[in-house]
This record gives sequence, C-alpha cells and structure tokens, in this order.
Amino acid sequence: MKAKREVRTNEGSLLEMFREDPSLARDYLNDVLSDGSDAEINLAIRLVTTALGGLPATARRAGVNATQLYRTLSRNGNPGFRNLRKVLAAIGLRFSVAAVAPAKVRGRAVAPARRRVAQRSGSTRA
Repeated sequence: MKAKREVRTNEGSLLEMFREDPSLARDYLNDVLSDGSDAEINLAIRLVTTALGGLPATARRAGVNATQLYRTLSRNGNPGFRNLRKVLAAIGLRFSVAAVAPAKVRGRAVAPARRRVAQRSGSTRA
C-alpha cells in the first residue's frame, strides 16, 4: 500500500512562511494594500491574521465577534476601518500612510501634503 503524500496548498505554504517570518507577512500585506482589490485586501488580511494568531484568538484579543470576523474578511466582506484597526493591532500590525505620485483633482495637480503644510506655516523647506 502506498503512503499518502502530504499536499500543501499555496495558502498552506504562505501560512507556514508567515509564521516562520512575520516580516514576510507584513511585506505581503503592504503589497496587497498598495494595489490590490477590496476582495484581495480582505483575503490578505484574513490570511495574515490566520498565520499570526488565528482568527478566533485574534477576534478575542481585538474584542470583535469571531463569526463576524470570518464574514468580514471574506471575498465579499466589507470591513469597517475601526474593526480593521483592532484586528491589525491584535496581531501586532497597524496602518500607515505613504506618499504616492501627485494625483489630479478636478483637472489640477494636488501638491503633496508636506509641501502644503510647509506653505501654510511659512517654512521655506518643502
């Protein structure tokens, strides 16, 4: 009788890698947050949460309902910012803001915030 081979899915491999090196989980999540769809972001947060503590334990630490967290972090979920902050904090992560190329708003370029703040304060540094 042949021995059964263990088959690992991509998700299983990612979970293992994230558990071994949480910085990979952080980098993965940042990449998905930068250019992923809403569904991809939800699933990435769910995957990282599963790897870094499990959804039920993370839900307890975050003070949210575990069943609702499963639904919220599904492909069709619609998590609120407050709950996302709680969940990320429970696994030792947080949101941060990074500059991107200037966007156009109503046909004109928008100056980066740092430049606007400097102009308002009278500072000559940009």
